[in-house]
Amino acid sequence: MMSSKSTDSPAKQVATFIAKFDPAIAKLTRGCRSVLRKRYPSAIELVYDNYNALAIGYSPTERTSDVVFSLAVYARGVNLYFMYGRSLEDPDQLLQGNGSQGAFIRLQGVNTL
Repeated sequence: MMSSKSTDSPAKQVATFIAKFDPAIAKLTRGCRSVLRKRYPSAIELVYDNYNALAIGYSPTERTSDVVFSLAVYARGVNLYFMYGRSLEDPDQLLQGNGSQGAFIRLQGVNTL
């Protein structure tokens, strides 16, 4: 799941992954993560650092299949991704993406949350 030094704490590993991004993207990611941790204190964070994005999923369990939403951090921005976004009511058509299941909102700032 996480690929940093095994002696590092999970918090330090996540901080290292976030620090790889441009300072503005890293700041937005830290701010959004802070808001989500406060709003959903019992959620389990599942973190994946892959070749094109850092994904921080929020789940009631440690199973990736139970992730409800995630922060998807890219070099050019941060998205709030809903695993089952297409099943959500979206009267203002805020949800983006072409998937049949998932959808996302681009986060311009922490206040977008």
